Amino acid sequence: MYRADRVPQLTFLETFLEQDMALSPTLAYWDACLDDPAVLAPFAKHFSATRGRPTVPLATFVRLSVWRRLYDVGDEALCAEVRHNLQWRRFCHIPLHAAVPHPTTLVKLRKKLGPEVVHALNDVLAQQAQRRHLIRGRRWRQDTTVVESDIHYPTDSRLLEDGVRRATRTVRRLAAAGVDAAQGFRDRARSIHRRILQIAKVARRRTDAAREEVQTITAAIADRAAAIERAAQAVLATVQAQVAAAGDAAADGLVRGRDRLAAATEALGSVLTQTRQVLGGTTHLPDRVVSVVDPTARPFVKGKVGKPVEFGYKVAIDEVDDGFIVGWETAVGNRPDIRFLAPALARHRRLFRRAPREAAMDRGYWDRDTVQELEAVTRPTEKAPAPYGILLILR
Repeated sequence: MYRADRVPQLTFLETFLEQDMALSPTLAYWDACLDDPAVLAPFAKHFSATRGRPTVPLATFVRLSVWRRLYDVGDEALCAEVRHNLQWRRFCHIPLHAAVPHPTTLVKLRKKLGPEVVHALNDVLAQQAQRRHLIRGRRWRQDTTVVESDIHYPTDSRLLEDGVRRATRTVRRLAAAGVDAAQGFRDRARSIHRRILQIAKVARRRTDAAREEVQTITAAIADRAAAIERAAQAVLATVQAQVAAAGDAAADGLVRGRDRLAAATEALGSVLTQTRQVLGGTTHLPDRVVSVVDPTARPFVKGKVGKPVEFGYKVAIDEVDDGFIVGWETAVGNRPDIRFLAPALARHRRLFRRAPREAAMDRGYWDRDTVQELEAVTRPTEKAPAPYGILLILR
């Protein structure tokens, strides 16, 4: 249920602590920005005003999210700090007698809202900055970076282990729910983990013989993972038959278990296929899976000394005066930088009602088709040599 509580009235105890609870200049500035009713409008669309249980007040949730980003802390540390800090309690509209929201509540709310709300909130803050003449949007710059996924380095053996662990865990849950076909499922996770430890010992030798031995062990792991996949497919077929027989009366837990097992077996099958290809000598796989839990993450070679390859998503960031970020776009796969340019300029026009006077990019944006792509909206003039970047003078 939607809740947009405003600043609560001070209690009798809080009147004696007024001096200790006074907001600092930075917090007072953010409090004035977030007091705008337009800030909560994107959030209110995702909640009903009459149905459901009351959730955390949206004003409190927005302020907690701002605090989390300002100091780059986790939800548990965030809630613990706000619980014991009088200033932050007042900033987040949490009275002394009220409980601080649980960290898992904040996680569920962020998943419910999604990235579209963050884009809408950033647009509201950018419009506020325009009204206060903090940004004008005359100079604009875009650059791309990689946002890494929370995954480990994706070797074939580790990916197989992750796929087996995920499928085994899902089958165990179905067995606990009473599915007969899942009772005799054999767990091979320990056997696979022992062979992965063997790979770590053999790989230290760094010889051709060691490389061949690693491939032999990986093939043995793949054989065991294939047996797990066949067993999981058999359990999945039984569960699907039970859900089809029950129809609308099927238990929600059984339906969720079926969906999870289908996703787990599909991911394990994809990893098995690419492992067989690598063992067969095919090392170039354009659609290579780098994570079982995040299958859309991609590898990026950025040329960094300490981290030559990063795994995640490419993000284009739009920046205007004084480093204010007015937009961004996340892409799946290694999209060329130039493909981010036209949509970003369209976002800039929608926000500022005009194109920027100058637009700067690095050399990744320069190619032969740049002029044709932007001829309707730009009058490009190359101010810097192509190896260093380009500067576009816009209409």
